[in-house]
Amino acid sequence: MTRFLTALGLISAIVLVGASATMNALFSFSLGRTFVEGTILCSVSLAVDVMKALLVVYIAWAAREDRKGFVIVGSSVFVLFTVASFLQSMGFVALNRSIVADSQNARALRESESRKALDEMARQRSLLPAHRPIAVVVELIAGLSISSHWAASSACTRPASIAARNFCQSAITLKAEAAAAREAARLDMLIAQMREQFATGSGTTTPDPQARLLADALGLSVDHVRRLLMGLIAIVVELASSLGIYLATGHSRGSIRKRVDALAVNLNGIDGDGGRDDERPNIAVHPATTSPVKASAKSGKAVRLNIRARPRSPE
Repeated sequence: MTRFLTALGLISAIVLVGASATMNALFSFSLGRTFVEGTILCSVSLAVDVMKALLVVYIAWAAREDRKGFVIVGSSVFVLFTVASFLQSMGFVALNRSIVADSQNARALRESESRKALDEMARQRSLLPAHRPIAVVVELIAGLSISSHWAASSACTRPASIAARNFCQSAITLKAEAAAAREAARLDMLIAQMREQFATGSGTTTPDPQARLLADALGLSVDHVRRLLMGLIAIVVELASSLGIYLATGHSRGSIRKRVDALAVNLNGIDGDGGRDDERPNIAVHPATTSPVKASAKSGKAVRLNIRARPRSPE
């Protein structure tokens, strides 16, 4: 189970290193004026990110072996690489978030303008005079054509009598009602379409709702909170990618050494093939030994242990 969890943690650490390297490489590539310059900056960024993740492991190994010079130099280079990677991550996150924020602002502006247009159409709809349905008005206008006044006035173009003028006035009123009914039908259709878009739309009128929520909770400005969020994301990514491999693998070193020490103690008690006590080797543990020395209790041959065989001194 321990090996499985260690392997899972190592895979996660490698994914984090890859994500950090990709972010920094994309940002570095965008700084190049030409494709060649962008490729060079991208390659340098990738190498720095990989080396940064490995330096932590190398420094830990050197610290166990008490190599102070390497620890000092490696730590200095690690800090330099980490600062450079952090600045690149900040640039990538800032660029990405600014694009997203601008897109949200543009969408919120379009939605605000659409709502203003909807309110204006609703206002125009309310100003229209009372009218009957357009189909009813059209039929009423068609019925006027069979009247004798319609023919006598040449379709209400030259009314000659008072009765003809009254008739034509009724016809003009019906035509105005028909126009109002058509305009009302058009506005009703547009209003229904816009309300349907608002009902089915997934957008929000508030740009960057995360920053807005935190700004309201903390009493800060939205821009200030947005910068804090960008810095937090960059810090998390860089810490995870820098220490991920070490955290995934460094926890098991102590337990392995304890098992080796216990095995060495057991080997010290072996009396090979029932021989004399002075014939069996004395197996002693040497914790300060930097390279693994191997020994077998029966034949003295090498085995993969961090111990060393030493002849037993005569009593």
